[in-house]
Amino acid sequence: MVHTGDIRRSCFLAILLLQCFALSFAQQKQERKQQKKSAVEIDAFIKTVVSKSSVHLSDTLTITYRLYTTVDINRVVEVDFPYIRDFYTANMTPSRQKVEEEKINNIKYRVIDLRTLVLQPRSIGEKTIPEGEITLEYAIPTGRKIRNAWGEIYDEAERKLETLTIDPVIINVHDMIAL
Repeated sequence: MVHTGDIRRSCFLAILLLQCFALSFAQQKQERKQQKKSAVEIDAFIKTVVSKSSVHLSDTLTITYRLYTTVDINRVVEVDFPYIRDFYTANMTPSRQKVEEEKINNIKYRVIDLRTLVLQPRSIGEKTIPEGEITLEYAIPTGRKIRNAWGEIYDEAERKLETLTIDPVIINVHDMIAL
């Protein structure tokens, strides 16, 4: 003979077990999402490379804005290179940029020279090349396959915008030393 109290207890235990399994499943799903997010972190920066930080009035120097990134770029959204007014400038950026690889602190970066300029000072003194900004769009794969309107299957990618700043540079320009 079964008592109603036993049935209630067994139903209660079954509900508790189901709730525990559901909670465990939800936690596992949450952890997988966090692992996916942390697995595709964008590490990118722009390094300003100057050939000389101290020049004479008649000297020339080069400045290169170099992009370091761990993830492939989908496109450049907006570019705001610094306006250089204290120097005569000539743009020496090649029409096709090469992508090279460089390791920094055991992290492999893709390196692209965004812009290369040859500069000649206009006047004597401490000159500052101001900061700038570049906005890039990354296509980060989600790992899912989706179908487009024509029935073709391709990898789904999430679009992410990243704005990087170009640091200002100080260059000292000296008068010609007497010969």
